[in-house]
Amino acid sequence: MVEKCFKEHKHPKVDGTIRVVYATVSEGEQIGYKSNELAVRSVGAAGIGYRRYNPTLEEFTTMTNGRIPRFRTICWAGVVLAFSLVQTLSLGQQNIYDPKEEPKLIEVLASPDASLHEKALACKKLAVIGSENALKVLEKLLEDPILSHYARFALEPIPSPEVDRLLREAATRLSGKLLVGVIDSIGNRRDPEAVPLLEEFLRNEDAEVVEAAGFALGRIGTPAAAQRLEVTLKAPQTTRRIAAARGALRAAERLKADGQLLLATNLYEAVWRADLPSHIRAAGLKGVILARGDAGVQLLLEQLQASDEVFFRTALGVARELPATPGLTEKLADLMKKMPPDRQAKILALLADRGDPAARPVVVNALEASDPEVRLAAVRALRKLGDASVVPALLKAASSEDPELRETAQEVLVWLPGAEIDQAIVAQLGSGPVNTRLAAINLAARRYLHAAVPELQKALDAPEAEIRLAAIRALGYTTKLGDLPILTQRLVRTADPAERSALEEALRAACPRIPEREECAAHLVQMWQTAPAELKPVFLRLLGIVGGKTALDTLVSAAREGDEATQDVATQVLGEWMGTDAAEPLLDLAKSNIPERFRIRALRAYIRIVRQFNFPDAERVEMCRKALAAATRDAERRLVVEVLGRVNTLESLQELVKLLDDPQVAEDAAQAALTVGEKLVGSHRDAVRAAAGQVLQKSKNPETQSRAKALLKRAR
Repeated sequence: MVEKCFKEHKHPKVDGTIRVVYATVSEGEQIGYKSNELAVRSVGAAGIGYRRYNPTLEEFTTMTNGRIPRFRTICWAGVVLAFSLVQTLSLGQQNIYDPKEEPKLIEVLASPDASLHEKALACKKLAVIGSENALKVLEKLLEDPILSHYARFALEPIPSPEVDRLLREAATRLSGKLLVGVIDSIGNRRDPEAVPLLEEFLRNEDAEVVEAAGFALGRIGTPAAAQRLEVTLKAPQTTRRIAAARGALRAAERLKADGQLLLATNLYEAVWRADLPSHIRAAGLKGVILARGDAGVQLLLEQLQASDEVFFRTALGVARELPATPGLTEKLADLMKKMPPDRQAKILALLADRGDPAARPVVVNALEASDPEVRLAAVRALRKLGDASVVPALLKAASSEDPELRETAQEVLVWLPGAEIDQAIVAQLGSGPVNTRLAAINLAARRYLHAAVPELQKALDAPEAEIRLAAIRALGYTTKLGDLPILTQRLVRTADPAERSALEEALRAACPRIPEREECAAHLVQMWQTAPAELKPVFLRLLGIVGGKTALDTLVSAAREGDEATQDVATQVLGEWMGTDAAEPLLDLAKSNIPERFRIRALRAYIRIVRQFNFPDAERVEMCRKALAAATRDAERRLVVEVLGRVNTLESLQELVKLLDDPQVAEDAAQAALTVGEKLVGSHRDAVRAAAGQVLQKSKNPETQSRAKALLKRAR
């Protein structure tokens, strides 16, 4: 349908809507989707637009395939609104306004009794269905200080040369803001016969009129209009020159689009060389360079050496837009050597943005620059230009004493894509300065390079302690199941406290990453069984991290049959178990003959699972009953009451009412029962009334009694 709209249905009052939608949202990824959302909705609501932008089908497709999902949705919403007009207006289906209304609308505009609102609405409708029949009445309104804008809104879309004539005539009679509005309409309609008239207005004493005239000439964009603007660029008055420059830039853009490249180039150059503020001249400079293409490279290089910072920054921006030009990268590299450090850094960023691999050697050399700003810019440039060949240089930067350079180089190396980068990093693990090897080891970990495991294993025997410890930590992020014994066996063998700490940290990182959970747990169980006493708790805690049936069974067995130290660690780990599979084993432990403190710990862990995980309400209530039966202390019974207070079912309410007879938890049960009852009063009125009566009878707390009375009142 997009293609159909663009190729077949160029309705004069519809395709403008599509173009306004495009113009509004085409910058969305730069200025944010929220402001564009409002704009697109406004355009869609207006239902009418003008020929102010001419997107191609490819541009339109790009717009609706942007990076921001919500932004794409908003774009398509605007497209659908525009297409709906195409269907109604351009395909000959029912119009949004009936053309037969036109005589009545004309009568409204001519009537002295019609309100301003009625006349404004009539103009809006005529913007859609108006014809030459409405010109006479609309022409009169051009002189109305309030309705002039609405009249122009109605006139501009009417496809008749008479509109251009009456706008030109009105311009000769009007002044001030009314004249500015008419000039804008002349520009919007691109009336070539208005060029001489607009040239006269460029000499008007009113600055707003001068500005509007310049802009209108730019909108018209014919060679004649361009010639008038170019002449005015030499005017003695600054206001006239600025107005002409703004119009000239727009005219040059249109001439370029129309294929009149020489005229466009000359006009851009006239703006650049005129006596104007730097930012306007810079716009002309940009146009000249881009219009010249390959021939503009020399001018670009000259402006990159300009003392004026505005022209320098303009040249930087233009260089990013120039297509691949033979020799440009080399020329930029040669030019960079002659520049001060701050500009060298900007040229490095430019080379990165252009993405020419030929710039890579220059950027690598810049890593050795004496200025820190240049070195940092070179590292950042290699984020876009880097390949495997730059890894040694980046590793050197990643081991620098400069913290910003070091961190930036590490980030670049982490994110550079490709197996070749991985291989280059692995190649740096076994030799070189200690700092460089440390950087490579750190990168192997951050990139999760399993290919680095053999070299990291060798590094475990390095003479430098920092290398050994770094290699241990890196193995935590690079090992697979088959490599796990490297860490576990060394943990058993080592007597170095620092190594032991690093190995425990590495195992805590490695075990959750291994997808073969049961096999991993089986290996840890084997190590636990043969480990010295001081390391057994380490393996039990690792089993808690791994999870699964093997780990759970082992921990439960250790909690039930181990010595007191083993039971202590096992029940601690089970108390933090993240899964419902531990519920029944924990309840069994709570009812077993293990020491009381471990039974209490197991019961509390069971209650935590009941509270924390998702269960059907009936099952949760039943689990609470089991917990109450196993509880030997009031503290645990109160925890169960709190869980029951979260379950809004009749069964939960009944259990809470039973607990009103237990003086140690009665008050907690009363408050929980009222909480549940307040949720159930609409569906279980009788049961809630009975429960509230029980609470009122047995509670001694005034606040609880007050809540019970209120609930009784609701349950009647």
